[in-house]
Amino acid sequence: MANMKRGGEYDNGMGGPKRSRAYTDKFEMRILVPSKMAGSVIGKGGQNIQKIRSDFQAQVRIPDCPGPERVMSVVASDPDIVTSVLQSSIPYMYEQGEGADDGGEREMRLLIHQSIVGGIIGKSGQKIKEIRENSGSNVKVYSNCAPQSSDRCVQVTGSLEKVVMALQQIFEVVANTDIKGYDNHYDPNNFDAFYANDYGGYGGMDNDG
Repeated sequence: MANMKRGGEYDNGMGGPKRSRAYTDKFEMRILVPSKMAGSVIGKGGQNIQKIRSDFQAQVRIPDCPGPERVMSVVASDPDIVTSVLQSSIPYMYEQGEGADDGGEREMRLLIHQSIVGGIIGKSGQKIKEIRENSGSNVKVYSNCAPQSSDRCVQVTGSLEKVVMALQQIFEVVANTDIKGYDNHYDPNNFDAFYANDYGGYGGMDNDG
């Protein structure tokens, strides 16, 4: 019994289906962000990211990476909280200050498993059309997976309010769809400037510094 218990405590999510099901009470979303924006979300001495974590009781991580892009990971008890976390993060990304927004165009690039993306597009593109029309935002799905991963990039652009509405609808699909096939999260250390425009990366842009 002791061994089983230890397995539960130190489980890395690779356990059998029974054990991994316990993890479904959390909702995780990963977002591709340019390194400069990541720094703005983290804030001086980590003050911005700490505030977001405590305000929403969410796990928010942006691991350091030497390339032009990083992955921001948000884990919370439900999709609505993740949406709120991102809604609060966007003003920092665009250096608007806490809670401020000048109504300009905002963009968010979500990393979503390739097997779920089909549900976001829908039959004959019906679902993505619905999300665009309901939210007023532009939603684009990149056709290639990010390098060495099973993630595809879903880009949402529009005003803050429109982006948030689209996120809510996209997250509803993600929360209700099971991942099929192998699941390998994108590591921004594997970014590829040559293919960045094909998978939605920031590495191919002129301002990749």
